[in-house]
Amino acid sequence: MRRMEFRRLRQIVREVHRSGLGRMLVQTQLWHFLPWHKRLAEPPSINHEDVPQKLATIMDRLGGAFIKLGQLLSVRPDLVPQEYCRAFSKLQDQAQPLSYATVRRILIEQHHREAFSKLRKEPLGSASVSQVHTAVYQGKDVVVKVQRPNAQEAFAADIAILEHFASLAARHSKHPHVSFDAIITEFKRYSKEELDFHHELSSIQRFYDNFSKDKHVIIPKPYPEVSSSKVLVLEWLHGQKLRNSLHTMPSAERTRLATLLVNAMLKQVFEDGLFHADLHPGNVLVMPKGKLGLIDFGIVGYWSDTRKDTALRMLAHFWRKEIGLMADAIEEICNAHVELRLRNLFEEELSDIVYRVHDEQLGKGSTTTMLFDLISACVRYQVRMPRDFVMFAKALVTVEGTAIELDPDFRIWDVIDHYVHGMLRKRHIGHELYSKGRRVVKVISRLPERMERIMDRVEDGQLHVEMELQPAELRDLNKHLDKSSSKVVLGLIAGALLVLAGLTIQLGAPVLLGLPALSLIAVIGAIILLLLIVPLPRE
Repeated sequence: MRRMEFRRLRQIVREVHRSGLGRMLVQTQLWHFLPWHKRLAEPPSINHEDVPQKLATIMDRLGGAFIKLGQLLSVRPDLVPQEYCRAFSKLQDQAQPLSYATVRRILIEQHHREAFSKLRKEPLGSASVSQVHTAVYQGKDVVVKVQRPNAQEAFAADIAILEHFASLAARHSKHPHVSFDAIITEFKRYSKEELDFHHELSSIQRFYDNFSKDKHVIIPKPYPEVSSSKVLVLEWLHGQKLRNSLHTMPSAERTRLATLLVNAMLKQVFEDGLFHADLHPGNVLVMPKGKLGLIDFGIVGYWSDTRKDTALRMLAHFWRKEIGLMADAIEEICNAHVELRLRNLFEEELSDIVYRVHDEQLGKGSTTTMLFDLISACVRYQVRMPRDFVMFAKALVTVEGTAIELDPDFRIWDVIDHYVHGMLRKRHIGHELYSKGRRVVKVISRLPERMERIMDRVEDGQLHVEMELQPAELRDLNKHLDKSSSKVVLGLIAGALLVLAGLTIQLGAPVLLGLPALSLIAVIGAIILLLLIVPLPRE
């Protein structure tokens, strides 16, 4: 262990002891890092209900990577239990400001010595990773974000210690569903992005392009030519912080801005595939002419076209209370399946969540409860939500809180309902055929896997079937099995033809009878095959 890490470890141990969690030091074999006189007394027993808040206090005192870890975990109910998310959500990242001379030196090192005029000495804000100043660049007001010296080295030391803690904590954890390895892996990825400003610059450029023609939402213009891995330069938006504007804002205007904000977030998610996941009131500005400005793009999420499609279907099934189809969509999002023997229990939990939210008439505060319960249910059934979907949940919960601060009577589900159904109405027949064809292929392609599970249970003696068949009946059974196999193959071909029809319509092709010729042929072929599988009833 390097000297820097050793000093930091002793500081951590002292803070853990100071917070009344000394017994954890004994369990993790770190008790001997305390001064000898503090080791004389027996550590007090731990009230596990107090642990989340005490850990949050420790993180706050340690600062640096520990606050960043707490902030990350506060939005990841898939990694830690809800009570820890709530405790960590109160952490604020503040640090002692850097001197003006230090900021100037960093700019010189990054080859930006002559780029800025009127660099303001007092920072707008100072945090564990960076500090922000205002300046003028090419005659325009900008904000300059400068990374702290040795920030990367300090984070590397803290991460090395956290890895050691994780290996020890895993042996004594009271939460079997918590993966400490997954937490450290995710924090490493997060820290790597946080410490390289190129990553944030790229995201902001995409946001700026996505909203360049929007008449109601403003994104600060990035200046890549004077930015680097340790310096980020953006347009300074001259707007008022949201909370500072509320006391002079009419009620109707508050409702309009709340709706505008939620629709902007939904556009980012379901149309752009890149969304701001931290739209709390401090990151939203009220601009002139009733516009909104969005700032601080440190926490963002990414969605593929496939994810957008599946999530829209999941929300549609939620509103229609189609529990089985909603469970299918969740499995598709997670790219995993609930064990067959637990599927009914999983659907029962989903049903409880869905009907509870509907019974509350989709009222205020239901978003947080529903999403956290949904993610917790997935964790219990070992269907882990992917990071990008958890980020969407975090984004939705945060923007709902901001909207309610604007308008206490705001109902976010009304806006989401209108938006999602509008998106579904925009979808033409080709997309519907494509989606249905994919579902047909998915259902049929999973039959071998489900049959294999059943056969495994038979081999393990967990499934018993009693049958009495006469020889003639056995021959009939063989015939039925042969027919069933043929129907499975025909079903797969029919599903593939529907997929082909949908893709052809979306791509555009020569039209015949209102449909592209190839699509029409594919649809007719699929219908014929489906009639072979399920013949029409005879009179």
